[in-house]
Amino acid sequence: MLRMKLETTPPEIRIIEEKLAELNMKNDAAQSSTTDKLKITRQILADKWDFLRETLKKVSDVRVTIDLLQSELLRVIRLGNFDRAREIESSELAEKKR
Repeated sequence: MLRMKLETTPPEIRIIEEKLAELNMKNDAAQSSTTDKLKITRQILADKWDFLRETLKKVSDVRVTIDLLQSELLRVIRLGNFDRAREIESSELAEKKR
């Protein structure tokens, strides 16, 4: 659900784009300042949306890495490689969780 939301243009941006399209069809000089304001607002919202998407992607990537490290930790414990387990737990896993 979150992935779909991230891949879909937010309604706020869609509304502004519709208003811009409407103003462009009218092509009225008086509408010029409104159009400029809407373009600026659209760009600000799009930048925020892109930043949010990138941040969530980074968080998702870190989560995947943590899951892989935890699986590796369990595997090396089962194999009896406690030195490697300690290394994973104390440095690699702790760093990713931070």
